[in-house]
Amino acid sequence: MTQPRLALALLTGAALLSSACGPVRSHWVRDDYAQVDRAATLRLRVVVEAPAEATAPEEIWEMWALIARRYANQKRDFIVSEHGAAEGAFDLAAACEEGYEGILRLEPTLTLVGAGAEATLKASLLRCHDGAPVWRAEAGGTWPQQDPVLEATVQEYVEEYDEGVRPYVAPVFHLSKAALDTLPKPTLPPEAVDEKIDAEL
Repeated sequence: MTQPRLALALLTGAALLSSACGPVRSHWVRDDYAQVDRAATLRLRVVVEAPAEATAPEEIWEMWALIARRYANQKRDFIVSEHGAAEGAFDLAAACEEGYEGILRLEPTLTLVGAGAEATLKASLLRCHDGAPVWRAEAGGTWPQQDPVLEATVQEYVEEYDEGVRPYVAPVFHLSKAALDTLPKPTLPPEAVDEKIDAEL
């Protein structure tokens, strides 16, 4: 094999290995997103469903919803004006009752292991008017509980909730970012800018 071809093969192999080792395992967006949902599925609510055998404190799931809400508002231009943990089984009709156009549904698992945390996330954006999925992603991995880069972020959520959330913030943030970075970006009309500002926390 010639040297340029060998270099290309090594680079390709490294890229494939990096992709395989990344936290995002799969993601999907509707083929007609640009024509149908980009300008019509903007106003969202985040709903987090705690796993049946949850070991993390209850406030972790509320915090996870808030992290996702802020990220979708700030990085993806959605208007996400409410967030929370589901009470009982997920009910799309009930979640959509306030006039939302879509629900950002998060189904996580999270377990502390030594100085780290193992976490997985199934995420989907569901349209309210017909329940159809607009986007889906699955991600997972292990992250350290302490991250110097996120010290300020961790402290912010400790102050909003309590000291018990500290070991969970960095893993939840990293996993949420990885999954939500695959969300498509909607088109925000100029008349909705003030509404978006009001929705941000």
